[in-house]
Amino acid sequence: MKTLFSSISENVQFVLLCLAVTAAVVLLAALGVSSLLLLRGIVPERAMGPLVWGSSVLACFCGGRMAIRQGGDGPLPRALAVSACVYGAMWIAALTGNEAIHFAGSGIAQTCAVWGGGLLAGLVGVRRRKKKPADRRRRSGERRKRAVT
Repeated sequence: MKTLFSSISENVQFVLLCLAVTAAVVLLAALGVSSLLLLRGIVPERAMGPLVWGSSVLACFCGGRMAIRQGGDGPLPRALAVSACVYGAMWIAALTGNEAIHFAGSGIAQTCAVWGGGLLAGLVGVRRRKKKPADRRRRSGERRKRAVT
């Protein structure tokens, strides 16, 4: 039976799963901090929406950056793949809940936050590593060059 991920190798599947889990952990940590700020009264209740959106951007950005550092094809597809995993996990969580889903309220903003975090991670790109200079040690038979005056 052909599955959705059968066209990519097992190593890539494992790396993608690890990166999606990393993004989920960052998301849960950021949402936990946001909830504590709300419970302590540091943040007003009306600010919870932007905190959730910021947490989603942070999670997708961190997961996307980790995906880019793993190497492989371009940075944008890797970062957006992590965003797709996070977005799918959010929909699964929303559909398994008991409450009715109201996408019109803040769903578009949440969608933009998830995909925007991945897009931002992909557009930042990769940092080029500096090439190390060639090893220029003298061999035992070579003489040192002297300056001509």
